[in-house]
Amino acid sequence: MNNKKIKKEKQLHSVLNNVFYLLKDIYASTKILFLLMIIEVICAIFTPIFGIYLPKIAVDLVTQGAEVQKVFMMLGLFILGMTAINILQSVANTSKYAHSNNMRNYYFRKLTMKSFTCDYKNIESAEGQTRYQKAKNCFDSGDWSGSSKMINSMLSIFISAVCFILYSSVLSFLNPLIILFLAGLTVINFVASAWARTAHVLDNGDIEVHMPFAAPEQAAVDVINYYLPELKKQIEMRRKAIDAKTSINYSFCPMLFGTRYPIIKRTGDICEFNVNDKCFYVIPGLRQYQLKNFLKSLYTKIGNAVFSKQIKKLAECMTIKYAHFQISRNATPFGSCANKGELIELSWTLAMADEEFIEAAIIHELGHIKYDDHYSAEFINLVKKFCPAYDDIMARSGEYEVMLRADGWISR
Repeated sequence: MNNKKIKKEKQLHSVLNNVFYLLKDIYASTKILFLLMIIEVICAIFTPIFGIYLPKIAVDLVTQGAEVQKVFMMLGLFILGMTAINILQSVANTSKYAHSNNMRNYYFRKLTMKSFTCDYKNIESAEGQTRYQKAKNCFDSGDWSGSSKMINSMLSIFISAVCFILYSSVLSFLNPLIILFLAGLTVINFVASAWARTAHVLDNGDIEVHMPFAAPEQAAVDVINYYLPELKKQIEMRRKAIDAKTSINYSFCPMLFGTRYPIIKRTGDICEFNVNDKCFYVIPGLRQYQLKNFLKSLYTKIGNAVFSKQIKKLAECMTIKYAHFQISRNATPFGSCANKGELIELSWTLAMADEEFIEAAIIHELGHIKYDDHYSAEFINLVKKFCPAYDDIMARSGEYEVMLRADGWISR
């Protein structure tokens, strides 16, 4: 039975099933987007066909001795048709982008309604939070959201497949001279590109020259002299890139246990938080997304080291037992308790909060082992027994979420 069940789940979540699922939702929620996708596919397929047949028509008209007026009229009509199709494709693509955003709103509403109807245990469990985050990725990353990327990839793959089949058939009927002409252009382009790459600047500033094995050393010098103006431009661009790396400014100062610390660039190969100097040391040229990756890793390590001891101590004080503890990969919520303490998760973002807030969050999750709700008098009395200022402290959770949004840790 288990093998059959696993096989069925894999089939339900195959790429093809996901494509049909997305198309069904597009048709159900935004029919205009469905129409725009069809228009873009048709235009993308026929535009290159016009480009292929244009030189063929010109050659045929000339070889058949057609009058100049007829040649201009036929080519003019053909060019007007190409222009109209290009305009239609551009309009469809621009409009499609706006309606793709509506699809993200559609999935946001769908996920919100689903979370309202889900059982509390499911939505608070580790598996529930993981699934919630995966579903959120479908619409919560702008143009990089799963739904938007899937729409673009789906169109691109379909257009490429149809074009491959169609153009193969068309080329087989073309004038042999046209095929030779296109093949000649391809060869010339390849040779020109290969020649242009015979000398270039490496990342360390050295100049690399590609030459035949038996070529004399003077030939390499001649190649460098020939490409010297271009090489100087490359060297200058690399110098500017290095200067830009060392002058990167970050949009926020990282927090640790409720305090913001400055970022100082220091030559080396590691990033770290220095307790004595009370600052974050980073290597020059570190991009903001790389800084965030380092900070997330650091917060996770700190959480594992600090929170594990803290939760053990508080559980003993509250005479409550839990089975497992781990740091959640999600930025929010700050914590979750699954199956009466089978697994307690705390978010890595808690490492940015002050110690009072962290303690209240841990007591909150430990309280769920006895009471699986948020509003009963028993639950409130339990957490207030060990955290008298619970209401005032947890009221700051909204402030922390605002801070996380401002620093770019969670989407707006």
